[in-house]
Amino acid sequence: MSTWQGFALTVLVFSTIASFEQLWVLRRALASQNWSRTVGRVIATGLAPVSLTDGSATDVQPLVRYSYTVDGVEHEGQTLSIGEGWWGLWRRRFPIAEDFAVGSEVTVSYNPRKPTDSALLVGAALSTYLRPTAALMTAAWALSVLL
Repeated sequence: MSTWQGFALTVLVFSTIASFEQLWVLRRALASQNWSRTVGRVIATGLAPVSLTDGSATDVQPLVRYSYTVDGVEHEGQTLSIGEGWWGLWRRRFPIAEDFAVGSEVTVSYNPRKPTDSALLVGAALSTYLRPTAALMTAAWALSVLL
C-alpha cells in the first residue's frame, strides 16, 4: 500500500463516519419541522465562547436558555437550532439580545416522543445540507484514490 493509499484509506474512514453523523443531524433538523409546539419563556441569553482544543481559534456562538411546559411538566432547553448552522455561514452574528430578550415569550418546538428534545429554530439551514455533502464528496475522493 502506497503512502497516498494509506492516507486515502484514513480519509475514507473518517469522512464516512462524518457523513453518517452529519446525515443524522440533517435528518433530525428536517424532522424538527414537524415537532409539536408550545409557548416558552427565555431565561438567559448571551454569547458563549468556543475554541479549538489547542486554542488556535476562538469564536462565540449564541446561547439562549428557555423554559417550557409539556403536559404539566416544566422543561428547560438551550438548543437554538438543530445543526447549529444558522448564524455562521455568512460570518454574521445573530442579534441574540434583541431577538431573544430575557423574559420574552418564544415558540418552542419539541419532539413529542421525547419532550426534553427541543429547539427554537427548526428545519435545516443551508449549512446543515453542506456539511454532509462535503463529507460525502471527501469520501468519494478517497475512494477514487483507492480504486
